[in-house]
Amino acid sequence: MNIRTLSTAFKLVSVSLLLLLLGFNFLIGWFVLDQKQRFYAEHKNIADTTVKIVSKEISNFINEKQYLVNIFAEDHSAEIHQLVNEPENDVLKNKLSAIIQRALPDSFAFTLANEIGEPVLDDFSGNIGQTCISDMQLFLKSNKKRIRIHPNINLYHFDLISPWKWENNNGIFFVNFKVGKIANILKTTSPNGHELIIADKSRDYLIEIFENGPRNISIREDYRMKQKNKSRILSEFKIPNTQWTLLDMHEPVLFSSYFSGIYFRLGLVALGFNLFFIVVFLVLIYLERRRVKSDRFKDEMFSLFSHDLRSPLVSILGGIGVLVKHPLYNEQDRKLIHLVEENAKVMSNIVNDILDIQKLESNTMQYHFECHNIVALTKKTCELNHAYADKFDVSIEFKNIDNSLLVDCDSQRFIQALTNLITNAIKHSPKHEIITLDVTKEDRTIIISVTDKGAGIPVGFQPHLFKKFSQSRKGHRHSINGTGLGLVIVKNIIQAHKGLVHFTTKPGETTFVIELPVSLTVQ
Repeated sequence: MNIRTLSTAFKLVSVSLLLLLLGFNFLIGWFVLDQKQRFYAEHKNIADTTVKIVSKEISNFINEKQYLVNIFAEDHSAEIHQLVNEPENDVLKNKLSAIIQRALPDSFAFTLANEIGEPVLDDFSGNIGQTCISDMQLFLKSNKKRIRIHPNINLYHFDLISPWKWENNNGIFFVNFKVGKIANILKTTSPNGHELIIADKSRDYLIEIFENGPRNISIREDYRMKQKNKSRILSEFKIPNTQWTLLDMHEPVLFSSYFSGIYFRLGLVALGFNLFFIVVFLVLIYLERRRVKSDRFKDEMFSLFSHDLRSPLVSILGGIGVLVKHPLYNEQDRKLIHLVEENAKVMSNIVNDILDIQKLESNTMQYHFECHNIVALTKKTCELNHAYADKFDVSIEFKNIDNSLLVDCDSQRFIQALTNLITNAIKHSPKHEIITLDVTKEDRTIIISVTDKGAGIPVGFQPHLFKKFSQSRKGHRHSINGTGLGLVIVKNIIQAHKGLVHFTTKPGETTFVIELPVSLTVQ
């Protein structure tokens, strides 16, 4: 199917379908992107809220334990002082341990240190870690408490420190707490699809507590967070009075599973929509092929019909020409012969118009462009149509003041187009009126106008004037019917000359205008 044979309607519908399809797929893509952004923003907001609330809860939990440790050190300073002086007194140690377990149920061990921070007694069988000693030394020097996870062979824990004082003696009361309660807070408050982790950012995101317990519940070589895990952080918040930062991380499959669902559902919708458009387009192609085939058949029939008519018409016109001159016929016979001749000429014009339209629509019309004097061509066309105008008692007047106007045109096709305009003006002019032709120049444009004094063109018919088989102009003064193809032929010929044809009309006057570019040979 040659693209030249495609109808304008098919091209417009095809382009519209393509644009609609592209627009739909663009909307699908935009919707997916928008949903991804919305889903991420939703979980980011959840994470921001969660870390603030949970951080406060953990801070309150630690502050409460610190308060209990301080009260205990103050209330039992005598026992603590006695045990510092008698570290080998197992009875006293067991008694103090029992009291600590009742007062501080989340603790699992304690350490007592003297005024210089040296551990005197601990529950680690002498295996107190260097981290604990470092925190005690810091507390003695600056009264700062560094709450963090302390690794130990017995149990990973965090420590709370309180000074003790009895009379003139003082030291440090150091209690070791399990992290189970904090881990349980993380586990119970973690949003669906999220994972809460406590980490120490000052030590390169060292993981401290998971939702299931301290970091050593997960066996790994390095407990520092890797970059791929850092990329899962949605929000973070510093836990007050600790070295910890609470991290809200999305689970690895949170976004991928959600996006996969969106891709799958919208993919089905897009597939269905695209298949629908493909089916519609294939149907359109099928219908267009049928139309092209039908038009081709019609054109072939027209061509055959026109050619079959043209040959006998030539013979008829030739024979009539001989009969008109024959001396044996009287005046009445001559009138009848003349009537036959006129109708044969009308038929010949119809056949020629049909053949021209066929050539124009199939783009087989041939043009031979040469530089011509447009004034001379216009004057010649007027002279060729004087006899036709005389039949209707109409005059043709040609106005021009410049005989040097040149255009690049096919002289025969230009004369054909201008003749169609002139004969139209003759047929729609009252008797004894004058048809005026004028040729002027504006910048690089030659303007040829044909003006008649007919009734004008009805407003409702004007949009259809340059369509095939249009014949609805009011005020038709003469009983000469045309094919309704003349103006279509004019428009196509002038457009092939890179020109324009248009009109202005009002009651009592209509002007058709041809605009052609000045010849390229003119500087």
